[in-house]
This record gives sequence, C-alpha cells and structure tokens, in this order.
Amino acid sequence: MHRTKVIIAALVIASVTLGAYFLIQPTRPAPDRSRAIVDAYLRATYARNFAQAYEYLSAADRQVRSRPNFAASQGAYRGFTLEVAQHLAGFMEIWTIDRQARDGRLVIKTGYRIPAPAELNDLLLNWDEDRLNALPIAQQKTIIAALDSRKQAGKLLTIEGQETIELIEEPDGWKIFLDWAASTRVSPGVSPWLRA
Repeated sequence: MHRTKVIIAALVIASVTLGAYFLIQPTRPAPDRSRAIVDAYLRATYARNFAQAYEYLSAADRQVRSRPNFAASQGAYRGFTLEVAQHLAGFMEIWTIDRQARDGRLVIKTGYRIPAPAELNDLLLNWDEDRLNALPIAQQKTIIAALDSRKQAGKLLTIEGQETIELIEEPDGWKIFLDWAASTRVSPGVSPWLRA
C-alpha cells in the first residue's frame, strides 16, 4: 500500500512538472502566411521568374490570363540569366510598412531594398540573355562569386521602393489579387525595378 502511494505521488509530481513546463515555454507566433506570399511574389517578379510568380496569383486572376501568356508578356528570364536574377532576389530586404483588412481582403504595403539591376550591367553583359546563357559554367560560377563578394563587402548598390499588394484568402491560403478582370492595371504585377 505504501508503494502504491509513492507511485501515485510520483505520477502527480511528474504531471504537474510537465504541465508547468509547457505553460512557461514561450509560444512561437504562427507564421504570417500572407506576408510569406508577398515576399515570395516580390522575389519572383524581381527575378523575372513569372512562371513562379503566377503560382501566387488568385484563382480569379488565373482565369483571365494563362501562365504562358503572363510569362511571355512580361519578358521572363530563362537559363543562367534566371539563375543570376534569382540569386540577386535572395539579397532582397522586404519589410511591412502597413497592413489593413479591407472588404474581406488584406492590403499589405511593403518597403523593399533590392540590388539595382542597371548597376550590374558591366558584370552581367548588359543583361543580354543570349550571351549570359551561353557562358561556360566556370564563368557563370565566377559571376555568382563576384555578386556574393560585392554583397559581403557592402559594394552592391541598391534601390529602395514600396509596393502595395492586395491579397484574398482562398481555400489553399492567401493569394495575390491583381484584379485582371477589371483591366485596370497598366503593367499587371510588375514592379518598377524590373525595368532594367
């Protein structure tokens, strides 16, 4: 009987200890899925990876324009040129300036700091896609290393700007809403940094 009391007391102490442990553990905030979609979309459009950017668009927008039409109309990069642009997109800094829920939608105003594409013309052969894509692998690696070196040395010139992006929540999560059906946007989904 004494042994049973000891076992019960040990179980109670263990339960209380575990409960206290879980109560005092800091809770991690839930990841901000809407902000993650905005970041991914901005990085994809900066890199001119419009096939990827299309994934973040609302179903309503995707009904208006197909992926091939969207990518072709924006001048999507391919090959090593796309690889370089995606590498530079990894250097982007993005932050939230304002966030508002409006009419069942979410509007996020972001600030960004990005590598200035035109400042890299000398290194990137004036962004001539055919020439860049034809470079041997060794030269491609040299270019990527040069970009990393400039970034680490703080010698990568950047530009800053702001974007206001509207999102709607769909069954599979938040999506960018460009409202192509209304045909109100001159340059749908394309930010000013893409005009290198």
